[in-house]
Amino acid sequence: MIFNWVMAGFSIVFNFILILLVSRVNVVAMGSYPILIYVSALMDVLIALSNAIVAPNIHMGLYSFVVFGQGTYDWPMLPGRISIYLFDLLFYQTFVILCYQFVYRLAVLRSSHPSSLLSRLNILHWVTIGVVFEIIFNGLMIFFVSHFEPIAARIFVVGHADWEPDGQLVTEMRQYYGIDMQKPFCHFHVVYAVANDRGRTLKWNIPILIYTLTILGLISALGVLMIVCATSVVGLIKSVSADCNIRASTHRQFFLALVIQTVVPLAFSFAPVACLVLLPLTGGRFGALGNYLMSVTSVYPAVDPLLLIFCVQSYRRKIYSFLESLPCKKFKIMAN
Repeated sequence: MIFNWVMAGFSIVFNFILILLVSRVNVVAMGSYPILIYVSALMDVLIALSNAIVAPNIHMGLYSFVVFGQGTYDWPMLPGRISIYLFDLLFYQTFVILCYQFVYRLAVLRSSHPSSLLSRLNILHWVTIGVVFEIIFNGLMIFFVSHFEPIAARIFVVGHADWEPDGQLVTEMRQYYGIDMQKPFCHFHVVYAVANDRGRTLKWNIPILIYTLTILGLISALGVLMIVCATSVVGLIKSVSADCNIRASTHRQFFLALVIQTVVPLAFSFAPVACLVLLPLTGGRFGALGNYLMSVTSVYPAVDPLLLIFCVQSYRRKIYSFLESLPCKKFKIMAN
C-alpha cells in the first residue's frame, strides 16, 4: 500500500506539471487537444488515488480468483463493493481515453479536407460523442462485472449454494490476508468452473466465461480501432509534411507520445491483468502471484504525464529552461 501511495503522489505532481505546461506553452496545431490532455491527466490522478485507497489484490484459486481491496475489504459491504467496482471501471478508462485520442488525432488530420464530414464537427460534437461512448462502455462494463459472481455463489451469505470455494483457496485467504471467506467481506469471486479437491473439473460456469470473454472482447475491439486509426494517422502525417513542416512535426511528436502512452500501459497494466484473468482457466494454482502483478499497475498513472512531456519538444524545452534557471549546478548539468 505504501508503494501505491508513493506512485499516487508522483502522479499528482507530474500531472500538475503537465497541466501547467499545456496551459502556458503555445504549441502549433494543437486545436482542442489540450482538453483531452486535461481529461487524461485528471483520469491518471483518479486511477492513482483509487489504486492507493483500494490497494487491489487478486488471489488465484482452482479455476477461480478473488478480487478485493487490501484497504477496503473490511469496509461496510455497500461502499466496499462500490470501491472495487470504481477501481475496475477507472482501470479500463485509460484504454478508453487512449482510443478516443487516436480517433481525435485522426479526425484533426482529416479535418483539413473541407469535404470531410469530420471537418464539420466542433468541440460540442466531440464532447457529446465522448460522453455517449463513456455511458455505453461503462454501462456494459458495470453489467458484466456485476454479474461475475452468480447469486448462487454467495454461499456464506444466503446459507446454501450449489458450489463452494476450494479448500486450499479458503486456507490461503486466511493465511495471507487474515480473511475468513466464511464471513462476508467486500470482494467479488470469479469462478470459471466447479472442481473437487483433486482438481478434476466437474462443471464449467458458462455465463462467467461469456462475461469474461466479452470484457476482453470489448478491450480488444478498442485495440483494433486504435491500430486502424494509427495506420491512417501515419499516412496523413506524411501528406501534411509536404505542406507544412512545423505542423507535421507537431503531429509527429504528439502521435509518438500517444503510441508510447499506449504501449506502456499495455506492458504494465493490461497484459498483466489479462494474464491474471486467464491463468486460472489452465487449472493451475497461482495463489498470490496476482498481487505482485497488480502492484505494477500503479506505475503507469505516475509515468504517463512524463511520456508526453518528453516527447513534445516545446514542453521539454520549457522544463530544460526552468532547470537552467535554478541556482543548483546539478540541475544545470541535467538540463544541458
